[in-house]
Amino acid sequence: LDPAPAVECSPQYAVYSDDFQSGVNGWRVSNTGPSGPPTPYNWVQKSGGLPSGRSGTVWFGADRNIGNCATVDESAVHSLFSPLIAFPDSVNWPTLQFTHYVETEAGYDGGNVKIRVNGGAWQVLPAAAFSYNRYNTTLLTAPDNTNPMASQPAWSGGTLGTNNWGTSLIDMGGFVRGGDT
Repeated sequence: LDPAPAVECSPQYAVYSDDFQSGVNGWRVSNTGPSGPPTPYNWVQKSGGLPSGRSGTVWFGADRNIGNCATVDESAVHSLFSPLIAFPDSVNWPTLQFTHYVETEAGYDGGNVKIRVNGGAWQVLPAAAFSYNRYNTTLLTAPDNTNPMASQPAWSGGTLGTNNWGTSLIDMGGFVRGGDT
């Protein structure tokens, strides 16, 4: 991730914002897998002791570095769901902006952003929708990768001990419009 701030258009106003300082605020977690992960990897809120000396509160999904993919397969999708976000009718150029940190097993593990509009089907937001800090790879495919997200675009990798924080911007105009949830 490029740690430099993204260039943004003005004027802007936030339809939804959360710095996680006041608790869970409607965010939900879920763990799913082909047969469910043997060990739950729940997202938790964490303050202090963040990578690269960052301050604040974040949602954090710890990697317990267990399993061996042969006899103990810990493959699963560990999801963090935002509260429903209602877009006012006046919205005409929605952009999703969030700051995140990536440090995963390159090519095998990673994260991406999915959206469900008005209760429809979940869909992965494509790299083409990003105007800054888009996905850096496509996860390896099965049978080499048992991750249920194999072959999906994702952020993956990162180097231990370096600044792997960045802010991503996604143009949501092709996915939502004013009045959508």
